[in-house]
Amino acid sequence: VAVDVIVWLVLNGIISEEKKHRLLCQQNLRNLWRKAADKRLERAPEDSDAMKAWLSDSSTKAALDDLMVRLDFSVSNELPETKAVAPDEAPPIGTMMPGQAPAPVAHTTSKATVASKARGREGFKEKLRKELSMHID
Repeated sequence: VAVDVIVWLVLNGIISEEKKHRLLCQQNLRNLWRKAADKRLERAPEDSDAMKAWLSDSSTKAALDDLMVRLDFSVSNELPETKAVAPDEAPPIGTMMPGQAPAPVAHTTSKATVASKARGREGFKEKLRKELSMHID
């Protein structure tokens, strides 16, 4: 049982580190684009006539667009639909109320992908169990 717990902890640690690595790669790519855009904006001319031409340039507009952070502050001006429900008419827990949208699905994976990952993890678990049992016994 102790080996299974250790295997579970190691696997979860590896999965967590993989997610962190992917996120870091995405951040690095975003920073590359932002760095190039920042350099373009730092080379702005000081002369007002040259500044107008520089601002109308498509690469300057693209650089400004890359560095802009867009926030959505839109607020609906309509009240949400509400319906009073008597306690004896309440639906069972876990069912949706009338007019309620189903929860969004984050992503879908095929059964073949899940099975392939499971086989890979099982093989890794087995190797890890053997290695740990040699050291624990």
